[in-house]
Amino acid sequence: MKEIHVFDIDGTVLPSVFPNMQESDKSIDQIIKDVLECSNSVGLFPEFITYYSQNCANGSKNIFLTGRQESAFGDLTHMQLSPLKETSPFHIIFYPEENFYTSRDYFSWKTQEIRNLFLEHLSCNHHDQVKFIIYDDLTNHFGAIKEISKSLKVDLSLRSIKNSRDWTL
Repeated sequence: MKEIHVFDIDGTVLPSVFPNMQESDKSIDQIIKDVLECSNSVGLFPEFITYYSQNCANGSKNIFLTGRQESAFGDLTHMQLSPLKETSPFHIIFYPEENFYTSRDYFSWKTQEIRNLFLEHLSCNHHDQVKFIIYDDLTNHFGAIKEISKSLKVDLSLRSIKNSRDWTL
């Protein structure tokens, strides 16, 4: 069975360095500057790299779905994920540039992107069986994703990743 892995980035495959944007009194520009300064030294969880090399290299499709906007964080994101390129190719979906960042908008966007991935696969008339495996540290959207997968008859596994140890289970 072919697998499509969908990974969140911050807090899931590497430590999160983003403050709660809703509670911060800093400007967006200052938050971006602070995050870029401290993120250069933040790398992927070693446990995740091991997991990825053992479970995502056998012809699976690998997608990173991130709340980062490409204009501010594209170069950093590609640099942080670069150790994975030798193992297996992947695609990154960034948060839309035109969207203002709120928790509600973020989870709605994320749910819609995953729904689009389901529909994209179904529209290709693949005759092989595919399982979607979604990994995230924030699971607010998991209920909606379960409902969508059930209505579309998509094989789905949802995995909550709270820290680096969860990659060894």
